[in-house]
Amino acid sequence: MASHLGDSEASFVADADTFFIASRSAQLDQEESSQGLDVSHRGGRAGFVRVVSPPSFASDFSGNLLFNTLGNLEVDARAGLLFIDFRSGGMLHIIGRTKICWDVPETTRSAGIERLIFLDIQCVLNREHAFPHLYDFVSYSPHWGRRDRIPKFP
Repeated sequence: MASHLGDSEASFVADADTFFIASRSAQLDQEESSQGLDVSHRGGRAGFVRVVSPPSFASDFSGNLLFNTLGNLEVDARAGLLFIDFRSGGMLHIIGRTKICWDVPETTRSAGIERLIFLDIQCVLNREHAFPHLYDFVSYSPHWGRRDRIPKFP
């Protein structure tokens, strides 16, 4: 385990076209509740997540418009990210604290990114050959539209 991204982990993130983000609801603070954990998928073309300046990175496209993850992160900034390399079976786990930037430049917004989520990394675990379900990439969905352009972050 490490507390920062090394070169290989930064490349793993830069090459990713999908990851999963786990967040926690304030409901978990209530004694009787067993609800409140959320894991959501985020995806885009490789490079949609950027290592901005170690140990941070950012990106967030419009999703299902339920805002479960964003609402959770506003209440409790802790998040866990999981990146999977489906060709090699590598898994990269990253834990940290988030900050949401709601006001993004128009050039970023025109590429489909509606906000930026920055992660201050606290823990990194890189595991080789940990994911057993491997596959070869075929193609992206033809419904990508404007999202196929990757903007430069401010």
